[in-house]
Amino acid sequence: MRLSVVIPCFNEEKNIGGLVEALNAQDFPRDDFEIIAVDNASADNTSEEARKAGADKVLLENNKGTNFARQAGFAASRGIIVAFIDADCLPPKDWLKKIYAVFEHDKNGEIGILSGPYRYDDLGFLMRLFSDLWQRVMIVLIIIGDFFFRKKWAAALGGNMAVRRTALEAVGGMDTKFTFFGDDSDTALRIRRAGYKAKFDRSIIVTSSVRRLEKKGFVRTAGLYTAAYVKLYFGKNKPLGVDENHKIEKIEQLKKVPREKIERLKKMALKGHN
Repeated sequence: MRLSVVIPCFNEEKNIGGLVEALNAQDFPRDDFEIIAVDNASADNTSEEARKAGADKVLLENNKGTNFARQAGFAASRGIIVAFIDADCLPPKDWLKKIYAVFEHDKNGEIGILSGPYRYDDLGFLMRLFSDLWQRVMIVLIIIGDFFFRKKWAAALGGNMAVRRTALEAVGGMDTKFTFFGDDSDTALRIRRAGYKAKFDRSIIVTSSVRRLEKKGFVRTAGLYTAAYVKLYFGKNKPLGVDENHKIEKIEQLKKVPREKIERLKKMALKGHN
């Protein structure tokens, strides 16, 4: 299986069908990818609508939070590359083709995570322009910050991203302590700081719902995302499940092995000499 698509969804009965249908219509061999919808304890008919539209797997994740749902989908997936898209997004027909091409051309397996921007078609002209400008400026500011602070940068939008399976496995999967803001940035930064490259490709774009911006306001939403990113950027972003004390203990044990063998050989040699 070349690709898996994971859709975390909560109360998305109105949107999930359209997304699954758009994925089924992708300009990419249908036998080479699977669609996994993860119902994050919805109170509506999200699961039924996902099945009706043609999702290959529909899972139930009762622990609420986007990363709980993404991780459940990732664990059930089989793809070498795993793409993530939100239920209120719609991809163009060549979305999967473009995603796969980026990883396929990366012959050395250096790219660990790939992402692209959102387009908000239901915003007014000026707000669409401002949103597009903000997403461009965000990347520039991150690169400038990296130059000054010398910390590896990475940017990802959780509703439009893809990971190399081995890269996400290497950092222990999604961190489920994040329920929303910062969840995607944490994943991107941990993969980047584990030695992989992160790529933000403006040609890999999806149309997203404006409802989140309407609920909190564009400026406040941008501020919350920025604050979450800054906090994570200056954090440690360690791979999950790594106990540093245990790691040090193991290293010390490995260091002792050759010495113990040498001492045994010395004793055997002395016995033989006597």
